Amino acid sequence: MKWTACLALFVISIEFLGAQQGPPRPVSEARIETRRVTTTVGGRLRPLYRIVHKALQGGVVEEVFVNPGNRVTEGDPLFSVVQNFPGERYRPVVVTSRLSGVVSEVSIAVKEEVSQNQAAVTILDTSAMILEAAASDLDALGLKSGIPIRGVGPDSKVYSGTLSNVSTEPDYSTGLFTLTFTFPNRGDLRIGTPLFIDIFVQEVDGNHDIGYAAHRDGIG
Repeated sequence: MKWTACLALFVISIEFLGAQQGPPRPVSEARIETRRVTTTVGGRLRPLYRIVHKALQGGVVEEVFVNPGNRVTEGDPLFSVVQNFPGERYRPVVVTSRLSGVVSEVSIAVKEEVSQNQAAVTILDTSAMILEAAASDLDALGLKSGIPIRGVGPDSKVYSGTLSNVSTEPDYSTGLFTLTFTFPNRGDLRIGTPLFIDIFVQEVDGNHDIGYAAHRDGIG
């Protein structure tokens, strides 16, 4: 009688626990995930080249052939300077453009006296734009020139470019390396536009670092 009561109580307890727990739940499978680690840098676009043309000799400005906003090609005349002495007149020295681009600034005027090496006309090469940004040694480590990148502007527009250079040395006052990015200008880039760039620096799985992507496949 005593054993029968205990057995009945045990069966009731099992049924009660089963009713409380409900049907068995499926067991999910654990997986090791691989994640891409990126760092974000930013900066403002500037011309590929900015060359200030200076007076080759002291004298008086005889002619100025360009105005700000004009487009010039390499070899086009920019201005001329002549030396005048009592009873003598020298042939004007013409300064020509050293690159094709846009006239950014003209800081001289006709009949103005200038000195040798005085800044006169600034030309910008906007066929491409560059952006420089600072990165830590951990982020710069493993990056190499030539990897493709994308820059995002304030209007969320995306611009394609490349990482064209990683400085060999850091700025020793900050410890940061300089990354230089180049963006071809198809007429949609403006000087001074801020861009933010996500750089793929590392791949990490659930157990360990797989490695720096720049060394593995060169993908940015």
